[in-house]
Amino acid sequence: MNREHQALVPAPAALLAVLAVLAGCGGPDGELAKPQAVYTVRQPERDWLVLAVPGQVDNRVPVGHRPRQSRMPVEWVRPEGDEVQPGEKLLVFDTDIVELWIDQRQTEIDLEELTLETSRLSTEQKLLNLRLTKGDLLARKDVLAKSIEATHVQDEREIEIARLELALAQRALEDARKQLAAIKALRASGTVSRLKLREAMDTYEKAFQSTRLPKIRLEILEEYTGALDRRMLEIELAMLRLDLGDDMHKDGVFREMASLEELQRMREQIRTDRLRRLTQEQAKNEDAVTHNYVEAAARGTLRYAESSRWSEKVEPGAKLGERSVAFVLERKEMIVNINLPEHWRNLVRTWDADSPEHGRASVEIPALGAPALSGRVLSIGTTPERPPDGTAKGFSCAIRLDEKPGLLRVGMRATCRLRVPLPAGALVIPTWLIPNLRHPAVALRDGTRRALDGFVAGHQFVVTAGLAPGDRLLAAEAPPSDGTLRVTGVIEACDYLPVEVPYRRHWHYEITDLVPDGSTVQKGQTVAKLQPRWRSADREVERLEAGEIEAQSQFAIDTITAETQLIKAYIAWRKAKLEEERAKLDHLVARYVSYAPDITRTEVALAKAEIDLQNLEQLTQLRTDPYLRETMSVNQVKDLELRLEQARINHRSAQLSHTAEFRKRDWLAVWEKQEKTKEAEEKTLEQRVAYSIARERHRMAVYRAYDALQNRLHRLQDYELRIASENVPAPKDGRVFYAAWGRRGRPAVGGGVGGRAIFVMPLGTRREFEVEVPVRFHKIFEPGQPVSFVVPALGRDPRQGTVKRISHFMPSESAAEERFIRGSVGEPEKVFRMVVAFDLKQDEINGGPPGITGYIDL
Repeated sequence: MNREHQALVPAPAALLAVLAVLAGCGGPDGELAKPQAVYTVRQPERDWLVLAVPGQVDNRVPVGHRPRQSRMPVEWVRPEGDEVQPGEKLLVFDTDIVELWIDQRQTEIDLEELTLETSRLSTEQKLLNLRLTKGDLLARKDVLAKSIEATHVQDEREIEIARLELALAQRALEDARKQLAAIKALRASGTVSRLKLREAMDTYEKAFQSTRLPKIRLEILEEYTGALDRRMLEIELAMLRLDLGDDMHKDGVFREMASLEELQRMREQIRTDRLRRLTQEQAKNEDAVTHNYVEAAARGTLRYAESSRWSEKVEPGAKLGERSVAFVLERKEMIVNINLPEHWRNLVRTWDADSPEHGRASVEIPALGAPALSGRVLSIGTTPERPPDGTAKGFSCAIRLDEKPGLLRVGMRATCRLRVPLPAGALVIPTWLIPNLRHPAVALRDGTRRALDGFVAGHQFVVTAGLAPGDRLLAAEAPPSDGTLRVTGVIEACDYLPVEVPYRRHWHYEITDLVPDGSTVQKGQTVAKLQPRWRSADREVERLEAGEIEAQSQFAIDTITAETQLIKAYIAWRKAKLEEERAKLDHLVARYVSYAPDITRTEVALAKAEIDLQNLEQLTQLRTDPYLRETMSVNQVKDLELRLEQARINHRSAQLSHTAEFRKRDWLAVWEKQEKTKEAEEKTLEQRVAYSIARERHRMAVYRAYDALQNRLHRLQDYELRIASENVPAPKDGRVFYAAWGRRGRPAVGGGVGGRAIFVMPLGTRREFEVEVPVRFHKIFEPGQPVSFVVPALGRDPRQGTVKRISHFMPSESAAEERFIRGSVGEPEKVFRMVVAFDLKQDEINGGPPGITGYIDL
C-alpha cells in the first residue's frame, strides 16, 4: 500500500490501545480501574492530504461540424473512431438539388436588380423635374423681392414738377392778393369803380382755386408709399414661398425633394437588403457545391451524432439538417469528471497560478496501464447532484490532465487523488478522538480537556491550533445507547402537477434559464427558458435583423407619405388664405380708391364757372339801369346776353363734369370683386376643413403604420423567442421544484431537457417519505398501520402517519453509500423500504417543502 492510500486509513488499533496498569485493589470497594486507549500525536509525514475519488474520462468541448447546406444527400462517410487531421474530409454530399436551387435563386437576383435599377431611374427623373421647378421658383422669388424693394423708391422728378406747379400757383395767388389789396385802397379813396374791385376779387378767387389741384397732387406724390402694390407683391411672394419651401425641408419643393430622396433611400435599403440576403444564399449554395464535403477543423477522434426521431443517422443516403452531425474530440480538451463528495467540497479549490499548491491531482487510468498522470482541478460545480450510477450526491468536478496519452479515450474509468495542502504546523488526528465535531475538543491522558481549532477532512481532523507533537490523547467516550434505531427518509408530495415543456420534442432544447428550486410563482409566470439545439443561430439572426430593418423602413415610408399628404393640404389652405387676402384687397381698391385729383380739378372748374356766371348775371341786372343802358349799344347788349348764356352753359358743363367724377366708380366691378372675395372666403374655409381632415388622415395613417410596425416587430420577437428561447409558464400559483430525471439527473442551466416535465408543483397537503428498515423489524409493520415519526423542520413533537406500502428485501442503499464514502464494509444486513404517508396542516405547507427529512425511532 502506498503512502497516499495510507493517508486515508485510520491509525491501527494496536497503536492506540495501551492497557493501563491495574491500580491493585486500590479502592475500598476492591474494583479494578478501566483500561484506557491512548493516541500519541505525531508530525505528519507529508504537508498534504490525499482524497481518492473515482471518475471517468470525458471531452470538455467537442468540436461540432455542420453541413454547409441542409437536405443534401450523403454520398460518403468516414468511419467513426478514426483519428483525423485538420482539413481531412469527414463527409461528402451529392449536390444535384443544390444546383437546381442556384438556378432558381439567380432568377430572383436578376429580378431584384432590375426592380432596383428601375426605381432609381424613376426617382432621378422626378428629382430632375423638381430641380427645374425649384430653379424657376427661385428666379421668380428674386424678381418679386426686387419689385417689392422698388415700391419704396419715390419719383423725385415728378415730385419736383408738382412742387414747381404749386409754387407758380401760389405766386399767382400772392400777386392777385396784392392787386386786390391795392384796388381796395383805391376804392376807399373813390378813384376805382366797384366793377374793378369785383374783377380783382374774382381774379383772387380764381387764383386760390388754381392752387388746390397742384397742392393735392403734391400731397399724393409725397405721401404715396406703394403700400397697396407692395402688399400685393408680398402676397404673391408668400404663395411662391409656400410652393418653394425652404432648405430646412419643412414644406414645398424642398420637402418634396427631401421626401423623394428619403423614400428612395428606404426603398433601396429594403431592396438592397433583400438582394444581399439572396446573394448570401446564392454564395452559400455555390460554396456548398464547390465544397461538397465537411472537413475536420481540429485534430482528434471522430464521433458522429446519435440518430433520433428528429435526426437521421449519419450514413450514405441520409439527408442531414443544419445541425452538428460530426464531432472531433480534441486530445487537448480531454478531462476527467469526478463526483466530489459533499463533505469534501470545502477542502478542494480550483488550480490557480497564484496558489499552485491547491488544485493538484494525480490520475490513474487502468486501461492505459501507465503511471499516474498529473492534473489540475479545472472547475467545481455549485450544486450537489446524484450521479447516474446512483452513488452518493456530490459536486461535479473537472480535472484537466497535464499530459494526454495518444490512447486516451472518452469513457475510460479513472481514479483521481486530490491533494489538499495542510496549513503550516498543522497536525492530523482521527475524528473518533473528538466526541463533538461542532465544538472540537480532546481529552489528554492527564484527564484535562483541550479545545482545538481546525477543520474536518474526511475521517481526519486537521488541527491548526491546540495540540503539539507528542501529546497523548484519550479516545472519546461514546454516548450511552438507549437501544433504539433511527431510520430517516426524504419528505415528498403524494400528488404533483408537472410543469412541462409545451412541445412534445422536448429533447430538441437545452435549458437557458431556470427559477431557483422551491420558488413561489404566479400563474403564467415564466419558470424556464429553452433554446432549440438544431437551428443555425447565425442564419436565423440574419433573417430576424433583415425583417426588423424592412419593418422599420416600411414604417418610415408610410410616415413620410402621410406627412407629404398633410403638408400638401396645409400649403393648399395657406394659399387659399392668401388668395382670400388678395381678393379683399382688390375689393377695397375697387370700392375705396382715391379720385381726389380729378374731383378737385372739376371742383376748381366749377368754382371758376360760377364766378364767371355770377359776374355776367350782375352785368345783366345792371342793363335795366336807364343811365347804363343809354351808354350801351344794341350790339353790346346782345353780346352781354350771349356771354351770359355761354357762362350758363359752361357752369352746367362744370356741374356735369363734377357729378361725373363723383359717379366715376364702377359699382358693377365693385360688386364683382365682392363676390370674388366671398368665393375666396368659402374656398379658404373648404381648404381649412380639408386640412383638418388631412390631419386626421395623417394621424390615422401614422397610427396604422405604427400598428403595422409593432405587429411585425411582435411577430419577429415571437419568432425570435421560438428560435432563441422558448418560455415555460407556470400552470397555477404555487411553488415549483426541480423534477427528477433518473439517470439524466435534474434540470440545470446549460444542460439538455431529460424529461417532458422540468418542474413539479405539489398538490394538496398529503405527504410521504420512504425509509430503509432492517429486515429484523419486518414483522412489526404492515400496510395501513399507524406509525409515530418526527419531522424536525416542523417541530420536535411526534406526528402520526400510516404505512402506505412495504417493499421486498434488498441490499441497503445507505450501506452502499457508506462503503463508498468511508471505504469500509458497511452494514451487511438487508433492508426493506417502507413508505409512510401523512397530512400536513394548511399553515405547514410552506414550512414543509419536499426535500426535508423525517425519521422514525425503532
